[in-house]
Amino acid sequence: MSAIVVLSCAEGSLAKAAIEVVASVSGCCLETVSSLSAVSPRVASGDVDLVLACLNDNDGEAKLRAFLRDNAKAGSQIPVVVLAKNLEAALALRVLQLGVVDCLSWPLDLARLRFLVDVLTVRVRQGGAETSPTGTSDRQLRSSDISGFMFFGHAMQGVLKQCHAVARSEVTVLLTGETGVGKSHLARVIHELSPRRSKPFLAVGCGSLTSSLLASELFGHVRGAFTGADTDHIGKLAAAADGTILLDDIDCVPLEAQAKLLRALDDRVFEPVGSVQTQPLRARLIVSSNRPLEEEVEAGRLREDLYYRISVANVTLPPLRDQPELIQPLAETFLADFCRQYGRRIKVISAAALAALEACHWPGNVRQLHNAIEHAVVMAEDDVLDVADLPKTIWSGEQTTPGKQEPQANELRQIRSKAELNRIVEALQNHGNNRSLAAMELGISRVTLYKKMHLHGLI
Repeated sequence: MSAIVVLSCAEGSLAKAAIEVVASVSGCCLETVSSLSAVSPRVASGDVDLVLACLNDNDGEAKLRAFLRDNAKAGSQIPVVVLAKNLEAALALRVLQLGVVDCLSWPLDLARLRFLVDVLTVRVRQGGAETSPTGTSDRQLRSSDISGFMFFGHAMQGVLKQCHAVARSEVTVLLTGETGVGKSHLARVIHELSPRRSKPFLAVGCGSLTSSLLASELFGHVRGAFTGADTDHIGKLAAAADGTILLDDIDCVPLEAQAKLLRALDDRVFEPVGSVQTQPLRARLIVSSNRPLEEEVEAGRLREDLYYRISVANVTLPPLRDQPELIQPLAETFLADFCRQYGRRIKVISAAALAALEACHWPGNVRQLHNAIEHAVVMAEDDVLDVADLPKTIWSGEQTTPGKQEPQANELRQIRSKAELNRIVEALQNHGNNRSLAAMELGISRVTLYKKMHLHGLI
């Protein structure tokens, strides 16, 4: 089935580039209209899958706000990507806060735009417009779960290609990577890309449950199976039905439960605790671990036969420190989300704050960055998110990576300080040492600039 992409302007360099990009994505049908106001009737028809909104005039932002407001009232959740000739950081953040998926400025990153078009239309192109349990068609479902900034960058685009491949099959998928890299999110992505996307997606945190509780959570139990079992309990394997179930921290499953799980995977049947009644396993399984499972097998903590059964398709997520290009778009996306959540009007992340974020080693990966931006949004007093708003462990250089020694922390501190100093000097040179103009360029107040200049020995 073809996916319908609507472009809100029919001429100009932006439109020409967008038309070429959409034409390169197999299964996409492009329609061009003169303005955003002309897009609304097409969205209302219910057969539009993606909107490319060009902001090319003075009141483009106002028109975008009106368009999104009108379509929200109509119950539409069609993803919108903004294209603009001139896109300043403050405008980009305001646009993201409106709820658009992404915004690209001129000259367009054609690979990124093609990637967005590909991902945001993949459901319709691969499976057609199916109906979910709520009665909503796939065309009306927002695609943010599979379009997150986590996929921007060469490494993560490779991961997404693997997701496309394994989603079409029924094999058990093993997701590996450090804590906080987004394995749970990726499991949902695989589910959303699979033919089971209209069915339930359930997750079990194996590391937080005792052996008996885990067995009950997975397989269910019957009344009287153990002390406190006053009623029958349906386990997640049964509740997932024809959907997908994620077993997070598979390495934490006790050996006794591993034997039962292996049988369920091999024979596609299981019995609730305390019952002899066999039930079919219909769900598709995805498992995850932040530990090397080969080492768990060698240590005797993981059954070798279970390891080979769950590692048919292995997808590894790289740590955030290996993808520095993701830090700024992730931070800006989190900022927009938390500004909406907490009712804040923070316009931009200062250059110094970005330098500190990019210099951080991020042992907690995306989860840690997410928490750091939430902390900053809560603590910020101005409309600019500055270094001092971030957690102290980030801007002070006190944070060390687990297993690393203090020299690494000192090195990170020096990198942050040098990056901030160089950026301040550059801004001052750009404006002939005019501190007011330099502060505006840096996105900080004049008082803050004065303090930083004093800190770095510039005054």
